[in-house]
Amino acid sequence: MTNLTPRGGTAILIKKPIHHHAIHIHIMEQTCITIKGSPPNLTICLFYKPPRTSSPGLVNDLLKILRNRHRCFITGDLNLKHRSWNPTSNSIGGYSFMRNCGYCIMSPIKPTRIPDRKKRK
Repeated sequence: MTNLTPRGGTAILIKKPIHHHAIHIHIMEQTCITIKGSPPNLTICLFYKPPRTSSPGLVNDLLKILRNRHRCFITGDLNLKHRSWNPTSNSIGGYSFMRNCGYCIMSPIKPTRIPDRKKRK
């Protein structure tokens, strides 16, 4: 390990007897699986986009994932800001995603990030 910079990461835990397969997508840090069922299948994608990183194709990539999947959950920390879930700011990526998708967004009212012990008061 040469890079000791703290980073995010993703993982999905699933029981062995549940029939599933990984979906390989080469964007950001992500883990995506499809759980096989008596139709339709269920796709679960967990993403992490570090803050202040450029990902110009993020919205298009998310739309590609959703395009042919009727049952799909996308979750994680996309670091996209939109007034619906963050009243203090609105980012271009968050605005584009909301405008182009029209999906239901479920998020907590309070921030989920716990500050570093040094910064806590």
